[in-house]
Amino acid sequence: MKRVVAIYENKMKMRGNCRSHEVLDALTEHGFSIENVSVGQEMHAGHPSLPALKLVANFKDQIKIFIRLFKIVKAGDIVYINSTRAIAAALVARMKKAKLICHLDSDAKPITVFDQFAKRMIAPLIDHAIFNSVSLKKNFSLKVKQQTVIYNSLPDKFDIIPIAAKVGSSNEFCVVIPIHFYNIQKQTQIFTLASLLPQVKFRLLNSCDADLSSLFSALRPPNIEIIKESYMEHPYRSANLFLDLSDSSENTFSGDLEMLEAMRCGLPVIVSADGALQELMINGKHGLKVPTDNVQVIAEAIERLNHHKLLYEKLSSSCRNHAKLFSKQCFESEFIKPFLGQRLNPYHKLAQLFGDAYLNLETSVFAKPEIN
Repeated sequence: MKRVVAIYENKMKMRGNCRSHEVLDALTEHGFSIENVSVGQEMHAGHPSLPALKLVANFKDQIKIFIRLFKIVKAGDIVYINSTRAIAAALVARMKKAKLICHLDSDAKPITVFDQFAKRMIAPLIDHAIFNSVSLKKNFSLKVKQQTVIYNSLPDKFDIIPIAAKVGSSNEFCVVIPIHFYNIQKQTQIFTLASLLPQVKFRLLNSCDADLSSLFSALRPPNIEIIKESYMEHPYRSANLFLDLSDSSENTFSGDLEMLEAMRCGLPVIVSADGALQELMINGKHGLKVPTDNVQVIAEAIERLNHHKLLYEKLSSSCRNHAKLFSKQCFESEFIKPFLGQRLNPYHKLAQLFGDAYLNLETSVFAKPEIN
């Protein structure tokens, strides 16, 4: 029986990584044994602020992790990591002649000196790199021979979540905006957008560990509310639209899962034209791709969906059907291939994954899909 040693640092609470735990457990059906190893306790809790001292502290952490993992990993194992910072795990895998699979769900910002060093050092040691988007793959630019993009999937529980409220009902039109550490700086744009559309409710879904109430308190328009993601079971149930302003330099922790959840609930989406999330949708069929630096264009797109019931319902229906494609079965069938030594297709377009039959660009419900 082959063994997978799954090593996690301090990001085990991230939604994408929790999803990885579920998938790794599914490998047991294919004859694998799974050993989950958390090395969070070896990570330095209070790194010094000076870059040089912080770099030294990071290396000390890696030495402690190396000593621990060297006693666990055996020859013939498959070592699974979720960060390019996992230098110790990569070195142990190479020394013990174990296969190293690196599954990257996000790109740390800001990039530190240690991050840059770690990425260059770990790349030659990785046997197979998996990314959750083409954008993330390009941003990392890892010199790894075997690389592939496997989009995340929705948990099965989302099949039973009620669809979103329809436009034209008595409910207030509500736009959900996920907020995380990578797009906090979008505060000014969000405030401007809310001021332009005082009749629209903007729900900021806080997926950070920190309390953002004080950060967004100054001059906050009255039609903006901040809700902690963990406190709201179904944040999209009473919403009408999903908006994410992250651009190509901002890879959200699990923004893809948030967007797919919203689409599964029937919410059309508005995303950045050059961000990673635009890979998951077709412009004009599931929502709109917009330039995130043009708040007026975003406001016009929201208004259009708010006041055109037929248009909204067509998009809503397309979103629900589209999200179904990102199934647990589809994800697992691709995810297990590198563990089984099988070859994967390096997906660059969803059409390669699902086929051209469903992803037909001519099915756009917009007369002019592109908005400049």
